[in-house]
Amino acid sequence: MKPLIITLFLGLLLSGCDSNSDQTTSANPATLGGAFTLQSTTGKVSLADFKGKVVVLYFGYTSCPDICPTSLAILTSAFHSLDKEQQQEIQPLLISLDPERDTAEKLKDYTAYFIPKMIGLTGSLDTVKRIAKQYKVNFRKTDTDSALGYVVDHASIYFIIGRDGKLFTHLMHNANPEEVAEKMKQALAN
Repeated sequence: MKPLIITLFLGLLLSGCDSNSDQTTSANPATLGGAFTLQSTTGKVSLADFKGKVVVLYFGYTSCPDICPTSLAILTSAFHSLDKEQQQEIQPLLISLDPERDTAEKLKDYTAYFIPKMIGLTGSLDTVKRIAKQYKVNFRKTDTDSALGYVVDHASIYFIIGRDGKLFTHLMHNANPEEVAEKMKQALAN
């Protein structure tokens, strides 16, 4: 029985989402998103701070064993395929779904491994839940027997927010770097 449970758990983890996250794939982009303010190492950061730029938003956490590093590596590859001028017009953000462990400083160190200008954001669990709900990102803390004590099962989605602060599009975790780069270019041209 245990191998079946482990297999099911790994299937959820490797899919990058919990069983309810499929609602985001069919959601109308006009119903997703919204303003938020969270904490970074430099103080409070709001989505409105980046009006005029394209924002690529990802929800994850620093202790994520594989989905987040893989997704952020794809984002990094897509970002670096753009020219320098395009890169200056894009602001990557990572909102932590594990505010219990992810301090602003820890997020800064983590995001620097991927894209140095990426900003890691955290806040109270209630605030993070509210923002995740705005973007229809499901997540839940799941206890494990690992040294970490728990993992956070979560939807793995790239949200591309236009220069006007409204959601331009979203891509699921199985998008490749070329697809992510193309959507960023389209948002820049919009």
